[in-house]
Order: sequence, then C-alpha cells, then structure tokens
Amino acid sequence: MLISNIDTLICSFDIADYEERNIELFSLLEEKKQDAATATREFENNEVNVKLGFIEFKILGNGRQGYAYILHNDLLEINLARFRSKMESFYPLRIRWKSEYLWSCGFKNSWQLVEEWIKETLGEIIDCKISRVDLCCHIDDLKLELYNMANFKGSYRNQNIYLTDRKVSSMNFGSRNSPVYLRIYDKVLEIKVTRNKTWFNEIWKHFNIDLNNVWNVEFELHRDFLREKQINNFTELYESLQTLWRYLKIG
Repeated sequence: MLISNIDTLICSFDIADYEERNIELFSLLEEKKQDAATATREFENNEVNVKLGFIEFKILGNGRQGYAYILHNDLLEINLARFRSKMESFYPLRIRWKSEYLWSCGFKNSWQLVEEWIKETLGEIIDCKISRVDLCCHIDDLKLELYNMANFKGSYRNQNIYLTDRKVSSMNFGSRNSPVYLRIYDKVLEIKVTRNKTWFNEIWKHFNIDLNNVWNVEFELHRDFLREKQINNFTELYESLQTLWRYLKIG
C-alpha cells in the first residue's frame, strides 16, 4: 500500500498596502511580542497567545531573518515583517504549513483556508512564491538493505546511510542545500523515538497500511528546482504534481 501527500509547504506572500493597512495589527503584535520576551527572560512558562482573524497563535519573543514577528500553532508557522524590504524579492509574509495540517485537511483545502485567512487578516494577495515543498509517500511493503544503495540513480553527490540496531533505518541522497534532497526512513521508528506525530496511526489505519512497517520516501524540493520547473504559486504546483512525481521516478 502507498499513500502520497505534501508533507511541508513554505510560501512567501506580497500583500497590497501591507504597512498602511496593518498599523493596528503591528501595534498589537509588538505588545504581545514584548510580553513573550519578558516571560522568557523571567523564566516563566506562560505562553502568550494572540488571535488573528479566525486562527489563534502563540507568539515568540523574538524575530528572525527580516521578520519581526513569529507566530505558530500545531498547524502553521507565520513570519511577518514590520516593514517592507528594499529588496523587491523579499516578501513581508512567510507561511509554513506543518505536516499535521496538510495530512488532516488535505493540501488543497489547507491552502484555500490560509488564503482566506490572509485576505481577511492582512489584505489582498498581490503575489506569492513557493520556496519549499516536500513531496512524500508512505509505503508499507518496503525493506531497505545496505546493498540497496547501489540501486539509486541520480545527479546527487552525497549519500548517507544510517543504522539502528544494525538494521538500515534511513538513507539520504543529496544535501539539505541541494535543489532536491531525498530522504527514505523508517517512519514507525521516528514516531517511536520522538513520540511526535502519533496521529499518523489513524491515517494509516484508514488506508489499511501496516502500522508496524511504514517507510517515508520524501523529496525536499527547494526554490531553485521549483523555479527551473516554472512553479511559483499553488496553482502551478497543483497542476504539476503528477509531472513532478514522474520526474522524481516515484508513483
């Protein structure tokens, strides 16, 4: 049995009248951010929440890489700039769809809901560009052995193999900086070790997948690769999925 999905999606958005329209929002976020920073400095465990539109988030007391505000929940991570950058290629809104959202709601529905949230909360979307998408499939009839490494073909330069209890538990091809990075790993083992994403069990039961033997084959596709394939927005990604899988030689 094999099921496939998008496991991670990261996209940046340009918003009309971004600074002018959201002055009150930025004032609220700055106040909440300072509260979160104070709680961190004083070693308090209290999380600072903020509800924007119809979604509630936790806010961090710091920013990162051009984004003043970082908000997150179990489904999404939102990065917001306070001001527009002088670099036209840097968009003020960056969103990461997390695995649970994409699997529980479906990538098309989750995109539509976020698009609705952006329009309601921040303003009209002028443009968007996808910077990363992870295409994955879960397989329950796969067993990796050391000799399997020789069977993989491609233009990658790096390959790594990892063992757990002297059994192959993961194979990686390429690097995290490569336009395409392939990971194949024991998903059951990952959940057992990290104790995260146990909700996958219900999805596997629904598709009659062997809960004791699930392997994840995942292609991490970065901006350079997506640009080469002329994939910028969600419509282009959605219409290209079958072509991408054929190119990647899976499914």
